[in-house]
Amino acid sequence: FIANIPGIKWILKSEQIITNIENLCDFYGTFPLLRQKLTVLASNMPVLYQNSLYCAIAGVAIATKLKLTDQEKQAVFIGGLMHDVGFLHLPPGVAENNGELGDKFTSELQAHPVIAQKFIDQIPNLPKQIGKAILDHHERSEGTGYPSQKTRDDLDRAGTVSYTHLTL
Repeated sequence: FIANIPGIKWILKSEQIITNIENLCDFYGTFPLLRQKLTVLASNMPVLYQNSLYCAIAGVAIATKLKLTDQEKQAVFIGGLMHDVGFLHLPPGVAENNGELGDKFTSELQAHPVIAQKFIDQIPNLPKQIGKAILDHHERSEGTGYPSQKTRDDLDRAGTVSYTHLTL
């Protein structure tokens, strides 16, 4: 799969990154609710699904280079995969809006990390850091992000490592 992602083929040159991705896929595979939700995302919102795969893989590469802990790598990987699943619970068109959002759509759009975090936090035996990482994926270190306008010291490191605007 990785070989088909534009701009990320360099990952194939690192055996350590590939091994980390394989191990994280095994970890992900132990949670049927994650697989189910990601399958629905792939079916209903294929562009967001592709972006989620890219974010998870690129995030693991960055986390590996930064020598993050195994738990942080889990948060980056699962967070990358699941960060946009909140869109599945919003009105159609919110995710595809071309940037001309009204106040109603803006608040709905900004709710997707909260919805995704609430889903993730209800899965038994899944580390809570994953939900925190998902919640922070649109936050910015200077406090201009959403949903909480957190600043650098309040952000989850795994949430800021990679998938805050990685796109294909």
